[in-house]
Amino acid sequence: MHMHKLADLPDLVLAETLAELLREAGIPARCVNDPATRAAPRSEATTVYLDNASDAPAAAPVLAEFKREVVALSEAVPCPWCGESIPVGVAGCWSCGRSALGLGRASGF
Repeated sequence: MHMHKLADLPDLVLAETLAELLREAGIPARCVNDPATRAAPRSEATTVYLDNASDAPAAAPVLAEFKREVVALSEAVPCPWCGESIPVGVAGCWSCGRSALGLGRASGF
């Protein structure tokens, strides 16, 4: 068994929501609040990990639907690098991993 990093999320609520959706789909997942994933010193950025790397293909559609729902419920802007819609206030693009401000890579989704 090898844990697999699925997504960095800007706060614990979003991370716990995604982890719960994964568990409901039968995919064991957990949240880890890792200082290395924080975009700012006071950020509550949290990483969602799959318990088994082999579950990554099954987790992909759950993550995609989660992203669609988050964007639909919030004001979104296009990533300046790849054009993916990302919620306002998210530090980095969950598609390409670059800063939403266009300043390089950031911890985001």
